[in-house]
Amino acid sequence: MKTTLFPRMLAFGLLLAALVAIPSASGTPTISITDPASGGTLASISTPAGYTITATAAATANASIASVQFFDNGSSIGIVGGTSPFSITWIPTAAGLHTLTAVVTDNSVPTTGTSPSVNTATATSIVMVTAVRTVSLVAPQNNATLVQNSQIFLRSNPVLSDNVISKVEYFLDPSGANQLIATRTQAPYSAEIDLLAAGGFTVGPHAIKAKVTAADNTTFVDSALSNINIASTIGTPPVVTLTSPTGGSSVPINSNVTVAATAADTDGFILGGVTFYVDGEPIVPAVAGQTNPVLVQPYTLTWKPTVAKTYALRAQASDDKGNIRLSTAINVTAANSVPTVLISSPVASASVAVGIATSISVTAAASTGASVTQVEFFANGVSVGTDSTSPFSLNWTPAALGAVSLTARVTDSAGFVANSSGVSVTIVSVNPSATLV
Repeated sequence: MKTTLFPRMLAFGLLLAALVAIPSASGTPTISITDPASGGTLASISTPAGYTITATAAATANASIASVQFFDNGSSIGIVGGTSPFSITWIPTAAGLHTLTAVVTDNSVPTTGTSPSVNTATATSIVMVTAVRTVSLVAPQNNATLVQNSQIFLRSNPVLSDNVISKVEYFLDPSGANQLIATRTQAPYSAEIDLLAAGGFTVGPHAIKAKVTAADNTTFVDSALSNINIASTIGTPPVVTLTSPTGGSSVPINSNVTVAATAADTDGFILGGVTFYVDGEPIVPAVAGQTNPVLVQPYTLTWKPTVAKTYALRAQASDDKGNIRLSTAINVTAANSVPTVLISSPVASASVAVGIATSISVTAAASTGASVTQVEFFANGVSVGTDSTSPFSLNWTPAALGAVSLTARVTDSAGFVANSSGVSVTIVSVNPSATLV
C-alpha cells in the first residue's frame, strides 16, 4: 500500500506546485509609446537606420511580460521580448499619417467575473511622416545559402516619396571590393545575375546591398546588407524552358494568359517546383487557388497583364542540390487590341497523305486600325512558308509519316503578333480506299 501511496502523493505535490507557479491576474498590464510622441511630425525616414519606436511596459502583479508587438496602420512591424523599455526599428513604406500601436502581453491568466482581468494592453501614437527614402533587398534574403553558378534575381523595393528615382544599383561586398554588379533605371528594378566566381561570387560569405540615386543626383539611399553564403556547385544544374506564350506574340490586356514551362534535372529532381516571373518579379496568379511557385507538373500559371506594354517572362527552377537556373526570357506585348488567327483547314484529327500537297487555310484579323501583313505557317514548330495576301493559305507537302501539329502566326501593320492554337493531323501513306484531306 505504501509503495503506491508515495508516487501518488508525489504526483499531487508536483501538480500543486505547477498550479502555484501560474501567475494569477491582478489588474492589467500597462504600456506607453514614449517615442515617437503622439501628435508629432517626423522628418525624412531613411534606410538603413529607419526609425526606432520605443515603448515602456509593466506586467500585471505576480507576472512578467511575454512580448510586445508593434503595428503600423494595423500591419505588424514585429514582436520583441525582454525587459522594458522595448524598441523596434520601423521602416515605413509611405509618407503621411501613421497610427503606431504597441500591444503588450504578459504571462498571467485572465480572469472573469465582477472584476475581470486581462493579460494584454495597447498604446497608440499617431504621427506624421513628411518623407520616406528607403530601399530594402527583397532577394536574396538575408543569411541565404546559394550555390555557385546559379542564376537568380536581385530584387528591391525602393521608395522616394519626395523625389524621383533615377536608378537602383546593386553592390557586392560593400565593406570590401564594393563591386557594382547590376544597375536598373526602370521599375521594378529587378536584375538577373549569374553567381560566377569570375564575377566575385567565390565560395564563402558575401554581402549585397542596394543603392538608390534620386533624379537630383544629390539624394542617395542605401539598403541594409543582405548577407549570403556561396556554396560549391554539386552535380548538373536543372534545365527550365518557357513553352507558352510564344516569344514575340501579343496578348490582350486584362485577359487571362496561360504561362507554361518544362523543367528537368538529369542527376536528381526538381525541388520546389517552378517560379514564374514577369519583368523580374514573381507573377501574382490571376486565378484563385493557383500558387507561384507551381509545385507539381504541369507547370502552368494564369497571368493577367493590366498595362499595355512589352513584358519579359521567365521561369526559374532549382534542383535537389541547390542549383538554380532561369529560362531564356521571352518578350510578350500586351495591347488593347491584338490580331487573331485560326486554322480552318485541315481540321483537327484529319488524315493527310504523305508526299501530296495539302492546303493549309486560315482566317486572320488584324488589331484595331491595322491590317494583316503576313501569316506564317508551321509544322511541329518549323516554318513551312508564309502568305501575305488574303485569303491566307499555303500548299504544304508533308514528307514523313506520323503526327504533326500545325500552327499559324499572324503579323499586322501595328507590329503585333499572335499565334493560333495547334491543329493535330496524322500523315499517312496514300491509300486509294481512304478518305484524305
